[in-house]
Amino acid sequence: MNNLSKWKIIACLAAIFLVGAATGAVTAVGVARKVMEKRLRLENLEANVMELLRARLKLTPEQTTRIRPLVDLACREYKALHRESMHRVAEIIRTSNQRIARELTPEQVKKLEEWERKRLQCDPPPRTEAPEK
Repeated sequence: MNNLSKWKIIACLAAIFLVGAATGAVTAVGVARKVMEKRLRLENLEANVMELLRARLKLTPEQTTRIRPLVDLACREYKALHRESMHRVAEIIRTSNQRIARELTPEQVKKLEEWERKRLQCDPPPRTEAPEK
């Protein structure tokens, strides 16, 4: 086998390795994102916190029974704070846009309003449900 053939083989193997590494990295990022999104969802919060506590602290069934109400309370408080914060953020954005609009031309105001409509499609305003007790 001559030197040129050896280099071709090495180059092909390196290319295959790099393509495999890139594919693995993209797949790992996608899987990690889905796992984090699942963990961060508020509707799963209590179950996720309990699962983390059970797994990391090796809770006994008795401890799990006593700790669950404490986690439920903390999660209700967290969700209420989250709702309140989201309402405040939405109000700040509305107020800011109103102030900014005063400084814009009519054309720019239309663009700002369109931008806000698109933002609301991707990130709808918080629901106005009653706080959990």
